[in-house]
Parts: sequence; C-alpha cells; structure tokens
Amino acid sequence: MRLLKSHPILRLANSFLVDSPQPVNLSYLWNFGSLLAICLIIQIITGVTLAMHYNPSVAEAFNSVEHIKDVFQYNGIGLLPSPYVSGHKNKKGFFHSSTDRCNENSQVSTEQDLCYGVPKEFLYWFSGFSDAEGNFLITIDRNYVRFRFKICLHIDDMEVLNTIKSHLKVGRVELESSRNRCFFIVSDYDAIKNVICSIFNTFSLHTSKRLDFENFYEAVMIKNKKKIPMRIWKE
Repeated sequence: MRLLKSHPILRLANSFLVDSPQPVNLSYLWNFGSLLAICLIIQIITGVTLAMHYNPSVAEAFNSVEHIKDVFQYNGIGLLPSPYVSGHKNKKGFFHSSTDRCNENSQVSTEQDLCYGVPKEFLYWFSGFSDAEGNFLITIDRNYVRFRFKICLHIDDMEVLNTIKSHLKVGRVELESSRNRCFFIVSDYDAIKNVICSIFNTFSLHTSKRLDFENFYEAVMIKNKKKIPMRIWKE
C-alpha cells in the first residue's frame, strides 16, 4: 500500500481507481459510459485499419472490398457474408446459387474455370462492379420497347469499359468528350437476354440494384414469352 501512495504513476492510478470518492447512489450502470468509450475507440481503430485496405481505383475498388471481407473472416469476425457462397432466390425464382447455375450450364468448363465462356473471376468482378455502376433501362414507345444495360464512367476509365466489352463480346463503348464521360451500352435484345440477364441470374447482385434487375428481367421475359406485342429496337 505504501508503494501505491509514494510512486508517482501508481499514486495517480490509486487516486482514480481506489481512493477516489464516489456518491453512494452510483450503481453498476455507471460503468456503461466507459464501456461505450472503449467500443468507440475499437471502432475507430478497426475502421481506420480496414480503410487502409481500400483501393479507390475504378478497376480495383470491388476487389479491395472483397479483401476487406477476407480480413474480417480471417480474424474470426465473419460479419460480412460472401456473395459467392450463398445464392439468393426470390419468390419469382430469378436468382440462384452461382455454383449450381454454372454446373447446370453446358457452356461451363470447370477445367478452365469458365462460365458462359468467360472467366468466373471476371464475372464475379463484373457483378460487383455493376452493383455500383450499372443501370438497367427500359424505354417504351408506341412502336418499340428498348432494353438497355449501361455503365457510365469518367473518360479516364475508358479502358475498363473496353475490357468489359472484350470479355463479354457484346455491346459497344461510346465516348462523350464534352462531358468527359464514356459508356458501355448493351441494347441488342438477344445480347440482353442471353448474356446480361444470364450473368446476373448466376452471379447475383447484392444491393438495391438487384430490385432494378428483377423488374428489368421480368420485362425481358414478358417479351420473350410474347405476352404483349412489341417491336424491339436493335443496335
């Protein structure tokens, strides 16, 4: 006890933790304030640490988020679910497990790790990238219905769109120099139905963009079943 009173550091700790006078009406709830402070400090430290793993590049942003997910899992936290393990199927049956759909499709070669003739790794990235940047558009006129899938980026990222086009082998890349923008657009109905919809049915979207795709896909299927007369605009 004498050491607690004489040592400069221990004396300071003793005055706060042992000899500090406290009102008799304080209960254990008084400790929640310090516990919340500890939680806040942990959140700040972990948030800054995880943010250091993020890459703001358009081509690598999704991969860096996946890396952050792995950091969570490797540390035993497991807070972020993997979008590639568990499939999603809504009441309309639009979404399925990516593994099951790929195994059922005759175009898949497990030896080359391909799905729809495209490397799975690229399709995983494309699904996540479209979650952030993709748009599903339907234009209805008296004479035609126009389906479009569109990605808009800054002109400096045009190479990303060219890479997407070269892998999917559909669509076109357009440049709008006046606004420093470039676009990847798929508007051919067959390409929309057989390529774009097939990819997102297998490699599911995971944000609110999934709801946009549901409506888009339903309209495509209505046209495919010829429930209503439509003349489709083609590229």
